[in-house]
Amino acid sequence: MNQDIKCGRHYDGYEIWEQKDLPRCESCGGRILPWELYSHISLWEEGVQKAREWISKADLILVIGTNGYYGGAYWDYRSRDAVIVQINPGHTSFDQVADLNIREACDDVFHKLKERKVF
Repeated sequence: MNQDIKCGRHYDGYEIWEQKDLPRCESCGGRILPWELYSHISLWEEGVQKAREWISKADLILVIGTNGYYGGAYWDYRSRDAVIVQINPGHTSFDQVADLNIREACDDVFHKLKERKVF
């Protein structure tokens, strides 16, 4: 059952992410997603420009839980020396370019890292 925002409203402020509960839309009660995710970052020009700049400077690229369909807007701008680590239980379009593919859910991977006190 899809419980995402249906009214079309989007929230740009970071304050909603400081709540302990899942943020819900005041208008329709739908679950609030970060605007970049909700609108697919490759369609948001400011987000595309930021992604291109960041990925061109990255030494390490973490690809977490995405299928890669929208990567074409910025992927070609990546540093060719960057190490690419993908965390995803399923196969994606990043499989062939990743230096390391971790076939687990990201929550499980980060929980294991936390237990080892890596961060």
